[in-house]
Amino acid sequence: MKIITLIFLFVINITFSQTNQELINSIIKGGSVETDCVGIACQKGKEYLNFQELKSRISEKELIEFSNHKNPILRMYASIDLIQSNKGDVVAMFSRELIKKDTVPMFRGCIIDDLSTASIIYNEYRGKFIFQIYAEDLSANETKRKIDELLKSDFQLKKLDRIILTNENELDWLFYARIFENNTFKESDLKRIEELAFEFNNSYAMFYLKFNYPNLYEEKIERYFTSEFKTADFSKKNGLFYLHSFIEYLLDSEIEKNKIIAVNKLRADKSWQSKKAWFENTLNNFGVKL
Repeated sequence: MKIITLIFLFVINITFSQTNQELINSIIKGGSVETDCVGIACQKGKEYLNFQELKSRISEKELIEFSNHKNPILRMYASIDLIQSNKGDVVAMFSRELIKKDTVPMFRGCIIDDLSTASIIYNEYRGKFIFQIYAEDLSANETKRKIDELLKSDFQLKKLDRIILTNENELDWLFYARIFENNTFKESDLKRIEELAFEFNNSYAMFYLKFNYPNLYEEKIERYFTSEFKTADFSKKNGLFYLHSFIEYLLDSEIEKNKIIAVNKLRADKSWQSKKAWFENTLNNFGVKL
């Protein structure tokens, strides 16, 4: 009888393992990271549900191991779950993804975007704070104040922001938009921020300096726009996002010479032609013609 019981348990264990592997295979073959709201009906995605079933069968240790799986789709399902449940090492996960440089389709609502796995980790962690505050149903001013406080005070987010700031490679423009919006940096970081602003023409770094240290950088920023901006190269990665941001800033200025600087730059620098519709729409919004 004991032998029969052991055989029965062994068969169950084999079946269980095969079922888990089938779930993993389905998740990977699904080809995208689905959320709990996909499509017009905002239903839970099939592979999202498969992952929830898989998660219910495995240990936390195994879930953490999946966050370092060789397949980026399974890795993202595990990483997102760990972040949402306040488990795992988000700094380690983010650092790994920056090295791997993988991209996966993310299916949220009616939109499928190809996103870097590093950006998924960062946005999921940062987004937790924002969703928490919006759930409190506060006034617009109070919501903004509380979000700003949370973003500035979270120790892990500060670590993530410094990893982005000090990374020797040019990362996605949206990372820079987010970290300077978070405003988690100190004066000891100014040298690196200056480098991004004046050597790499990073508009987000430039505006961070302008609005947080106006007395220290006012003259240098004005000199940048009247001199260096004319010949600045925006043809490389992120360049058009930085250029568009600068053009909007200059056109929105009450100083007429700033508008002239913007127009002259676009007339001389043709790199923006690949995003012609975007730039022309901005020019139209300000009533400007080249």
